[in-house]
Order: sequence, then structure tokens, then C-alpha cells
Amino acid sequence: MGTVTHELSTNTLIKINCPIGAAAERTANSAGTGPGNAGILTVTFARLWTMRVVHTALWVSDIDATTDFYEDVLGLDYHREFTLDGVLNYYVGAPDGAELQFKYDPDSDDRVDPSGVDHLALRVEDTDATFERVVEEADPVVVREPTTVDAADRRVAFVEDPDGYHVEFVQKV
Repeated sequence: MGTVTHELSTNTLIKINCPIGAAAERTANSAGTGPGNAGILTVTFARLWTMRVVHTALWVSDIDATTDFYEDVLGLDYHREFTLDGVLNYYVGAPDGAELQFKYDPDSDDRVDPSGVDHLALRVEDTDATFERVVEEADPVVVREPTTVDAADRRVAFVEDPDGYHVEFVQKV
């Protein structure tokens, strides 16, 4: 049976080690892999950058009903909240770190359109470098240049994807 080694770092490496047959073993040994590695085939994949989905932001019309449902009914945990430009940004999430962000404007009487997703956020190591790379490679519509949001302790930038959804790059500062 094979074993799998998973090494995570800035440039993620995934190594898959598995026993190989006798004929392949002789070839590996004759290729100079040495007796310490006889019978093991190692395959390595490297990623050039690391991203993961951070949160999805949704506009809500009643923050109390929303938090009751997601926290009390569904069991998600309260993570944090802050107010920016009069809008409450309230986060709940799962133990794995994935979050939902609820955006609530207490001064708005507008009905929320549930199909209107605000943005998709991706955690990145360097917002500025990611933004520059994406703009250079894809030439997307720029929604917001890189900026630091002190209230959230994050550096962010927004671009549009091909369908017009806003994608946020988020770096913790």
C-alpha cells in the first residue's frame, strides 16, 4: 500500500510515496536513487501561489433574524463584527475558518434581493502582488485598488470576474 505525505508551505508541496513493482524498483536503483529509496516512487507537485475561499458576503434586511437563524438554528459561531460607512459587517463561521459575512444597513428600507451576492473573498498572502498579477494576466474591471481597512485589520482589493461578480483579495495585516 502507498503512503501520502502532504507538506504545506507558501509554495505548497504534495508528495505521494508508494511502493513500486520489482521491475520498476530495479530501474529506480539503477538510476541512482540509492538503496534508501529502493521500492519507493515519489511524485511531487508544486503550487505557485496559495489562495483559499475566506468568506461570502450577503446583504440582509434583519440582522437579528439572520443571526438567530445562522447561529442558533444552524450552529455557526460568531467570529467578529465591525461597522464601516454605517454598514454593520457581522461574521459567523465554521471551525474550519470558512465564514459568512452579513452586511446590514440599518438606515436602508430597500428590500434585499437574495440572488444578489455581494462578493467572493479569497485569502491571499500579499494583496498587492496578487492584484497586480491578476490585472496583468486577465485585465479585469477593477472595482477597488488595494487598500487597508483598519477597522477589519485587512488589506483588500476587488476586481470583477468574467460574469461581473466581485472578487476580493484579502490579506490579514
